[in-house]
Amino acid sequence: MNRILSYIYSKRYPIFWLLILFGLSPTIYCQSIPCDGRLMIINGYGNANVYPIVIDRENGVSGVGQPIVERETPQQRWNPEAYGYRWKDSTFYGAILFGGYTSTANIFSLSKDGTISFTVDTFPSIEDGFVLEAGCISNDQQHFLLLEDRRLLPMQGGGYNLTLPNLLHKIDLETDHYTIEETLLVQGIAESDTIGIISTDIAMDPGSGLCFAFDRFTSKMVTIDLETGLLDNVSYPPIDFQPYGGIMPNGLFFDAFNRLYGIAHDMYNHYDGSYLYEFDKSNGTIAHAYPFTPPSDTCKIYDGCSCPMTVAIEKALGQEELRPCQTTEAVIKIAFMNQAVLANPASLRDSFPIGVEIQEVLYNPYGGQVTGIGTNMLDIQDLQPKFGVDSIVVRLYVAEQMPGGAYTCQASLYDINLSEMGDSRTSIYSDYLPSPAYNDATPFSVTPFEDLEPRLSFQKCEGLPVVLRLFENTNGLSFHWQGGSTADTLSVSVSGLYDVSVNTGCEELNYTVEVTDNILQVNLGPDQQLHFGEVLTVMPDLQNSSPISSYLWSSTDTAALSCLTCPVAEVLPVQNKATLSLFITDENGCTAEDKMAITVERPVYIPTAFSPNGDSRNDYFTLLTPIDVELVYFRVFDRWGGLLWEQKNGTTNGTAHSWDGQSANGEQVPSGLYLWSARLKYPDGIIQELSGEVSLMR
Repeated sequence: MNRILSYIYSKRYPIFWLLILFGLSPTIYCQSIPCDGRLMIINGYGNANVYPIVIDRENGVSGVGQPIVERETPQQRWNPEAYGYRWKDSTFYGAILFGGYTSTANIFSLSKDGTISFTVDTFPSIEDGFVLEAGCISNDQQHFLLLEDRRLLPMQGGGYNLTLPNLLHKIDLETDHYTIEETLLVQGIAESDTIGIISTDIAMDPGSGLCFAFDRFTSKMVTIDLETGLLDNVSYPPIDFQPYGGIMPNGLFFDAFNRLYGIAHDMYNHYDGSYLYEFDKSNGTIAHAYPFTPPSDTCKIYDGCSCPMTVAIEKALGQEELRPCQTTEAVIKIAFMNQAVLANPASLRDSFPIGVEIQEVLYNPYGGQVTGIGTNMLDIQDLQPKFGVDSIVVRLYVAEQMPGGAYTCQASLYDINLSEMGDSRTSIYSDYLPSPAYNDATPFSVTPFEDLEPRLSFQKCEGLPVVLRLFENTNGLSFHWQGGSTADTLSVSVSGLYDVSVNTGCEELNYTVEVTDNILQVNLGPDQQLHFGEVLTVMPDLQNSSPISSYLWSSTDTAALSCLTCPVAEVLPVQNKATLSLFITDENGCTAEDKMAITVERPVYIPTAFSPNGDSRNDYFTLLTPIDVELVYFRVFDRWGGLLWEQKNGTTNGTAHSWDGQSANGEQVPSGLYLWSARLKYPDGIIQELSGEVSLMR
């Protein structure tokens, strides 16, 4: 059932008619692209440029280098998908996004010199929709693999049809007229209402040969067995892309060391930025997410590819900050991912600055004749390549007399025959993975011990132990503390003197470390009572033996503080009750805290009598508050409850909204006792209802 299907030429699956017309002749182009494991992306819209991806692991970002291929837009609708690179003829192959609901589609090839060829793009009308978004070149370079996603027709509502299995087409690239050699039904092992997946790309693992795909429907990484078509859709969990704006990968590719990546470019401005994801194949999750800066001329990046079937080297040191008399290890990681290079032996050379001595080869799975032990240059002749990724591990020693400074070291494979790959290189240099440069030397530094100042004084926070650490970098040092500990640090809970001896590998040095009690106290003072609208300045009383490194104010009345990290707080509370807190930290990491309770009062001064006789003294009956407060209404009544005067939408304090002893029609009222009521509304929304009596005296 999963071999060549009997109906591949039928009208029901017309995509095959298209691919039979894939009439591109295999050509070895004079301008080849080195198959060195680099990741690549191809532009969509604007031009057909191909760019190498650059990863800056030290700063956690990614971008692109100078274009490998430069080509203007080959046709009006240029949106390449299902994209792969074939080192055997130095050619890129891909599809033009959708077959969709029409009967046209294109397959293209793109060479280093920008030459593009297209297939004939018309074929019989189709009954079922299809989408060609996922593709790659097989590891043996013989096939262009296309994964077909199924679609519903417009009359069926459109969209992807997950009730039908995906089809994986193996197109033979070894013949003059490419034909479909085999089509697999891709069927999942999980029982589900859905059979198919929605995949925007596939990539073939250069080591295991499994085909990896990302299913946008379940947000999972899945694998496809290219022999049986079995889809493993249960081994990996769904991936949460929300920390990265929800943007999922639209291109997958491997590097030479079997690391799986995905490019996630925001083509339609639906998300916040673009990313290059590095996936962990052991659990199907994101190991690293590097924000990605696309080329300035890029409108859309539809896909990416790589050429992992190559030979590559990475080199790392066990420690990059070294001292004289210290030993460390150099790990030379080698990827032999192309069967064509395994037959011929190669040689490896690893050179170091004078002062670094090669003591021993700790691990070497490739054999060969080793020379250079006891010198600064390692040479392994007749090294026998073997397929896969492995490492050579070397122990190094830094001489006592080696000057301090910054250095680099680099390994190389030489006398290597890559001609079967169409590669003229005879030497391959190691790469320092963290940096964005390619095939760059591995950096390290040497610091003489006398240039390092040990820390011999510590302060202990109250009630907590303190960790004694003499040096930030303890590589190559051995310690012996009083009491017998040989750790590079010592945790103590009591102040006092502690002796330690340090062996640098060159000599033994003795130190005495002093631990004193750290003093840190804070006092905000007594609790406070404030009038509404009154600003309180709080200056904490500090007792500290070390400088304060941070202040952090907080309040249960969140609107009360204008500055949370200032040494002095300005507090304008609006709630009736609030708690003000200050949390401080000193340079030793010790902390202290204090709190203050604040009560807010809303006093209103109300006269019991006034004399509106025009002498400018007590001429008005006024409600007085510390700050102006809105008067929803202010009313005066006679002794029988009749309304004499009313003021609405005024404020307390000023005379403009006070009673002057006249009735609403402007007549003076006689001396006597009058009733009043008022409603006040504060800025925080609090309503205050007041009422009483006032004597008018003329």
